[in-house]
Amino acid sequence: MSDREDRPSLTNIFKIGTPECAIFCCVAGVCLGLLLLTVGFWNALWIALLGAVGAFVGGAKGKKQVVKNLLNKVIPDKKTVLYRDQHPDIVKAVRDAAAKSDSEEDAEESAPDAREQQEQQEE
Repeated sequence: MSDREDRPSLTNIFKIGTPECAIFCCVAGVCLGLLLLTVGFWNALWIALLGAVGAFVGGAKGKKQVVKNLLNKVIPDKKTVLYRDQHPDIVKAVRDAAAKSDSEEDAEESAPDAREQQEQQEE
């Protein structure tokens, strides 16, 4: 028999329902309780946050891509601002589209008035 077979496996620590997991969770709860009692809630929260960052730096594979994805979700891309002098054709197209949508809205607003007038004339 090798030494590996004699030692208890650490993989059972994170399997819910095993005695190793129960002991680990008990120890973690006691440590968290003592931390909260000694340093306070906000300091304990700060310590936990720094611990999570340390666990991420130490354990995550492909950290660069994970950080890029996180930053892209938190900070979206800049919107492009068009200036008249730089892109006159695009600005004209945007203005035409806005004018078209305004004229459609005006037509929709005037349509019920015309219907009401027709109904009044029929009566």
